[in-house]
Order: sequence, then C-alpha cells, then structure tokens
Amino acid sequence: MHHVTPLRRPRLLPLLFGLCTSLALAGHANAQSAYPNKPIRLIIGFSAGAAVDTVGRILGTALGSLGQPVVMENKPGAAGVLGNELLARAAPDGHTLGVGTTAPFAIVPNLNAKLGYDPIRDFTAVAPFARSASVLVINPSLPVNNVREFIAFAKERPGQLNYASNGNGGILHMGMEMFSTMAGIRMTHVPYNVLTVGMGHVASGELHAMFISPTNAMPLVQGGRLKVLAIATAQRSEMVPQVPTVQEEGLKGFSFSVWYGLFAPANTPRDIVNVLNSAINASFQQAEITDRLKKSAAEKWTGTPEDLAALMKTELEMYGKVARDIGLQKQ
Repeated sequence: MHHVTPLRRPRLLPLLFGLCTSLALAGHANAQSAYPNKPIRLIIGFSAGAAVDTVGRILGTALGSLGQPVVMENKPGAAGVLGNELLARAAPDGHTLGVGTTAPFAIVPNLNAKLGYDPIRDFTAVAPFARSASVLVINPSLPVNNVREFIAFAKERPGQLNYASNGNGGILHMGMEMFSTMAGIRMTHVPYNVLTVGMGHVASGELHAMFISPTNAMPLVQGGRLKVLAIATAQRSEMVPQVPTVQEEGLKGFSFSVWYGLFAPANTPRDIVNVLNSAINASFQQAEITDRLKKSAAEKWTGTPEDLAALMKTELEMYGKVARDIGLQKQ
C-alpha cells in the first residue's frame, strides 16, 4: 500500500503575501499622511483690499512653503460671518482653511443671536500669526498729557466728551467702552462708516478722542493735529516703541487689539494642525514676511494652537462683558 504524502505549501508564499499586504497598507498610510496633497483653499471673510485680506495674503505666502498652490477666496459679508459659516461646513482635511480675526470670532458671537456657527465648537485653532494695535489719541486742545490726566478730565465732565469709532459693535467702539468702564468715566459715542473721517473730526476739534491704528494716527501726531496718549496693547509696540501702554499709564488689566489667526474646520487631525503651525511659525521669522506685515499696519504674533484657542475664549468672555455693561443685546 502506497502512502501519499500531502503536498506542503511552500512557506515562502505566505511570507510574500504578508510582505505585499504590509507594503500596501504602508503605502496607503503614507498616501493618507502626505499633506498637503492638493491646492489649499484659504477663505477670507472680507473684501479684497480690506486689512484682513491684506494680512491674509501674507499668510497665503507662508502657507505656500508647504509646496501646494494656495487659492485665496474672498467671501465678504456680515463682518466675516459668511466666511466663517463656509469654513465651518468644510471637510476637516486641512485643504480648506480660513483667516480668523477678532470681530467674527470674539465680538459678533456676543451680538448676533442667529449666528450660523459656534466659534469654539465648529473650528480648530491652528496658529496665531499677526496683530494690529490701536493708539488712544485726543485733540491737542484738551489740557491733558497722559492717560491719568485724561481720565481725571473726563470724570469732571461726565457725558461731555465724545469719541469716534468704526461703528456700533466694532472693535474700536468696544475697546473705548471697555476703557471707559474700567476708568469710571462716561463719554458719548459717535460712530463712523469711514474711520478716517472720524479721525479728521478729532483732529479738527469736533470730537475729542478715539482709538485708531498708529499707521493712520502718527502722521497727524507728528504734524501737531493729534496728541497720542497710549497704546492699547498689553506690551509696547515695535511700530511706536516710544508710546506707553494704557496699563503703564495706570489702567491695570486693560488691553485690546485686532488679532489674526489661522483656523480649520472642527475635527481637523492634529498632525495636519502641527504641519500648518510649524510652517507658519517658520515663515513668520523671515524678514520679508515681517516687513510686509509692518507695511500693512500689523506685527508678527505667533504661537501654538493652544495660544490661539485660549485667546479666542478669553476675548469671547471679555467682549461679552463689554456688551452687557453697555446694554448691547443679541439680535
């Protein structure tokens, strides 16, 4: 009787199969992690030529260092709200991003009851990259030379001094109201659609004070038509290092600025966020980038995703308090 010996499968076949499977899976993983692998869409919720658009295009240059084209998409409307709503609905794959700034992320959510997004829940903070400061200027005819004297002068004349801003609920309105509340003074608000017109009225003496960017203010200050008292940021600005902060002048805890940050839709993977954050922090060390920012009345301000998320949360609460203090209701 003959015994038939079963054929043995060569051991090499399972090994080859396993190797091929591993290589295929590794290739798939690499394809998934290769970011960016197509053009990046950068949403700017303001019109071309606006300050946010200008700094957003500088950011676009920095993102171009990742090796893919960056397509700028202006979606103006409702102080940046329309752009944010579009970003919130985008796929969280890192290929649709948005330029965020103070108004649509920290102020408007406290004023708009029908907002189509939640600034904390619907976005992933990626990186802060710039800020724009404001200086407190007055008409030179006022007999004051610093913030302490201005506050004392205003306290003696409740409601008699007036100030210009960029409109109800705008950052310069909210900033001055926060200043007034913390200083214990009361001034009359005069909103302007064109802020430089308001600046001209402060210079002519029709109005008394305002916050405005150093770029706009300093030519009139140097010409003797305005007097600068302080800058609103927590630290002195490289743009006007000789100008003290409001805090230095005695109003502890006061500061505000227009900040700019990069945001992605909620649930964007952390490894993609890290790639973007590293690229921005590296690019914004370059002199070409910082020079372009200065020409746009802005300064470099970089940090971690957590820095940007914390700032947004803090300012949401800060401007919410300002709105409540002055009786602005959500509409």
